[in-house]
Amino acid sequence: MGGFILLIILLTIYFLPSIVGKDKENSTSIFLLNLLLGWTLVGWVVALVWATAKDNKITSNMSKIKEDQKAVLDNMSEINKYKTTSIADEILKLNDLKNQGLISEEEFEQLRKKIV
Repeated sequence: MGGFILLIILLTIYFLPSIVGKDKENSTSIFLLNLLLGWTLVGWVVALVWATAKDNKITSNMSKIKEDQKAVLDNMSEINKYKTTSIADEILKLNDLKNQGLISEEEFEQLRKKIV
């Protein structure tokens, strides 16, 4: 039982950089450095320093900008769903109705004037 507790304590100390850096942008890289090179004291110290260092604000801001851009594009897509057709499209529709004989030339001209 004492050996198991000692093993848990040693593993906790060994993976301390990974535990401290779990919420960092590069948490996976910190974990891999800790896992693969933590046994060398230098690798463990580098991983711990990396885990305690502040995140790069530029990278964090870029992530935020990308999220904002995605939100804007989503909103534009939503707006485009409700966008009305252009004047040219409306006139083409009226012309089709006239060519099919569903409206007269006079009706076409009246409706065209209303659109324009």
